[in-house]
Amino acid sequence: MQRFLFIFCFFSLFLGPVLAQEDQFLQANNAYNQSDYGKAISLYEEILSTQQESVDLYLNLGNAYLKNNQLGKAVLNYERGLKIDNSNKLLLQNLKFANKQIETPLTLIQDFFLSRYWHTVVTSMSSGGWASLQIILLILIAIALGFWFLGKSLSNKKTAFYSLIILVSILLFSILAGTTKYNIERNATHAVVINNSASLLTGASPQSELLLNLSEGIKVKLLDQIEDYYKVELIDKEVGWIALSELEAI
Repeated sequence: MQRFLFIFCFFSLFLGPVLAQEDQFLQANNAYNQSDYGKAISLYEEILSTQQESVDLYLNLGNAYLKNNQLGKAVLNYERGLKIDNSNKLLLQNLKFANKQIETPLTLIQDFFLSRYWHTVVTSMSSGGWASLQIILLILIAIALGFWFLGKSLSNKKTAFYSLIILVSILLFSILAGTTKYNIERNATHAVVINNSASLLTGASPQSELLLNLSEGIKVKLLDQIEDYYKVELIDKEVGWIALSELEAI
């Protein structure tokens, strides 16, 4: 009997919150289907406040914000979902649709091709994936070292030596890529304008000269921060300062 009570308490303690969140997620979905977007947003945000996040949650929350005419928040949540799965077709499709509604026209200027290539490689795996690759490489390096030191034939030693050079080079590359990916996951590198007609200024003060008025939904790259202002770069490479209150980090 005591064992039964222990098992019951164990499952109640750990499964209770999970089941409650699933029920809240279903309630939010029902509110969305009934066009009560304000209630759906509130319920989805409550789930996020418990540090529970998923692609489906960000997708549904983005859709609710879009239906509620809050374009900036919609883009923000689509982008946050893509940080979890950058190849999700629904997120990409809905983000593309939302971006077409942004009022401020900006012309995309591509980064240098090596920079784009590096970003593609880094984001091809999570930081955990890069860490797993590094463990495999360390095992292979240990095996190659064994063949190098213990091998009897000269050809085997040469093969082991050249294998070591290649494996160590790949390991160093994976460490750099994994560190970069970890920093991307842990530190905000981009943000989305959430207020309509946000001011892009020449400096980090309200007295600075106005460069451009930005509509909500525009994604910017974060470069620096001074007190209540972010230094940002737009997709057309324009650089300026925006108040923290007008942005939300992805």
